[in-house]
Amino acid sequence: MYDKVIESLQQVKKSSKHLTDITKIVNQTEDDNLKKLLDPVLTALSEYSTNASAVEKNKPRNFISGKPFDAVFKYCLPYIRAKKPEWQVLAERHGWTPPTESE
Repeated sequence: MYDKVIESLQQVKKSSKHLTDITKIVNQTEDDNLKKLLDPVLTALSEYSTNASAVEKNKPRNFISGKPFDAVFKYCLPYIRAKKPEWQVLAERHGWTPPTESE
């Protein structure tokens, strides 16, 4: 899931498509921390889609820096680098630990 978030924000597409894609991710994820970080992203994308000129909002672009996008990247990148799927992140958060080789 974390890689989907980063990939989606890095893609060059219309802001309305970004909004749709991030909304789908929010609806799919079970990570409440990620949802909290994506709420301001949805607000920012919605405001951009509403307030930007017609030319700007129809111009494909990515959203990879600035508030609130930086917080999402900072949260997701360690999990991506560690190659941890969402289920493992959530399980570890609730006390699960991966079995050791001796088990």
